[in-house]
Amino acid sequence: METKEMTFDKKVIDRLLKNAGAAYPKEGCGLLLGNSEENIVIDVCFMKNLAASKRERGCFRIDPLSVYEAERGVEQKGRRIIGFYHSHPDAPAILSDSDREYMIPGMVYVVLSVWAKKTRGMRAYFLREADGEIASVRMEIME
Repeated sequence: METKEMTFDKKVIDRLLKNAGAAYPKEGCGLLLGNSEENIVIDVCFMKNLAASKRERGCFRIDPLSVYEAERGVEQKGRRIIGFYHSHPDAPAILSDSDREYMIPGMVYVVLSVWAKKTRGMRAYFLREADGEIASVRMEIME
């Protein structure tokens, strides 16, 4: 499996962990912001999980209009949406069937495993544009 490398600002990781814990027992979710050419995530934008009110497991939905509005706002700051993140309450940090179904090629997807409000694992993935296969992302943390 091909591996992509992505650098995350430490503050971004701290914010992801905090949001995932705060959303528990529901799935927290949001946008990863940064520069895809330099493979760096420099900020996150927390979003409302429209599926959080449902009893579905392994499911998150973000309002497309909210994504559009966020995209317009971050572009003014010279950033881009380069991926998404969400948490899996009481489940491992692996993609669910639903996660796989809705992946956008080239975007990075971070999944956080949260048990009793504490993050126990975090993994990142992307859908390769060339062949439609899912590959892992090696996450480096920048201080």
